[in-house]
Amino acid sequence: MESFWSMLKRAHKGVYHRLSPKHLQAYVDTFAGRQNVREMDTLAQLQRMSSPG
Repeated sequence: MESFWSMLKRAHKGVYHRLSPKHLQAYVDTFAGRQNVREMDTLAQLQRMSSPG
């Protein structure tokens, strides 16, 4: 859990610079998805992205 918040905070400072409350859930969902596939290799990540669900 700590690494999730750490990654979200780094993205806030490095990529987005400002997290809008309107879109906060979308940001959190994006980072949750990244966290869920972090241990997969690249091919497995791509296969998961291309599967319908």
